[in-house]
Amino acid sequence: MEQLAAVQDSIDYIDYKQEFYDGVLAGTTEYYSNLIDVNGGTETDPPACEHLLD
Repeated sequence: MEQLAAVQDSIDYIDYKQEFYDGVLAGTTEYYSNLIDVNGGTETDPPACEHLLD
């Protein structure tokens, strides 16, 4: 029974994330990231991963 509860928790989390991403794509949920610039950068502000190409 405990294992079924863990599976259900995982399913609930996946459903929550799917609703979140659906909202982002629909424009009803604002997306922000602490890791990447999601609004595009400028030429003086290169993408955060550019150094990985060196």
